[in-house]
Amino acid sequence: YLHIPMLYVPRLMFNLLSVRAMVKAGFVVIFEGDKCLIEKQGKSITARLDNGLFIIHDNPLINANSVYENKKPHDECIHLLHRHMGHTHFKMLKKIVELSNG
Repeated sequence: YLHIPMLYVPRLMFNLLSVRAMVKAGFVVIFEGDKCLIEKQGKSITARLDNGLFIIHDNPLINANSVYENKKPHDECIHLLHRHMGHTHFKMLKKIVELSNG
């Protein structure tokens, strides 16, 4: 999986990505107008400017209980990545893993 250094802020209502950390991890991040393109090895994710923040909109909010299974995480487990990335939606985590694996 992709390891991006980040800080956990318990009361923050958003998941934040560090552009510097993404670039250091081999991603290309391009800002143009109200769009942001994040690419790695021919795969990409697009974010749009929304109320002063670039938002990746293909990350729908759903009830966490419907996607969380109460299992002990292990090194290859997406649930561990889910926790490390501030409880990012699993669909987005899968895209990040795909980008990092090429």
